[in-house]
Amino acid sequence: MKTCFVCKKELPPHRHVFCSGACSYYNTIQKAKKRRKKLQLDPINCYTCGKHIIPKTTRQKYCCNHCWTIEQVKRRNARRKLIPNKPKERKAERFEATWCSPVFGERVVTEAEFTKADSKERVEIQAAVEEYLKNGGKITKYGDQAAKLEVEGEIKWQIDRTEERDIQNELSRLWRLDNVLGN
Repeated sequence: MKTCFVCKKELPPHRHVFCSGACSYYNTIQKAKKRRKKLQLDPINCYTCGKHIIPKTTRQKYCCNHCWTIEQVKRRNARRKLIPNKPKERKAERFEATWCSPVFGERVVTEAEFTKADSKERVEIQAAVEEYLKNGGKITKYGDQAAKLEVEGEIKWQIDRTEERDIQNELSRLWRLDNVLGN
């Protein structure tokens, strides 16, 4: 009469080594434990914190991910110290943004000119601006002057020569054009 290899009970007629799947599984687990015990590595100390660990592989040197991260940060900082610090190079002018509106024609305004105020909000704003200017405040006005048509198809800007020269220089520097305003 045959008996189970694990529990030593009598085997059912269709079984040859184990009486059930549970006994077969238990035997597999026990074999794996014995194999692992034979392959167990010698204990080592964690390279970062010094904690005593039994490594699962020959490459394991740290007890946890936290210790590994600390060591990697130390190594990275050491490598960075070896590389000389280079000063940041200025971008080439051809990569500067040319879509930006240039700042030109600005002047400080100490007296405000208003159109006729017809609503309550505009009257309040006008009073607030006049009060601000009276108390020594300054407002910067930019060159948004109107243009008038002098001859057929030719636009004449209503700006003085120095402001026109400044605009011409700024636009030619940004957009690399010689005659931007058409004069």
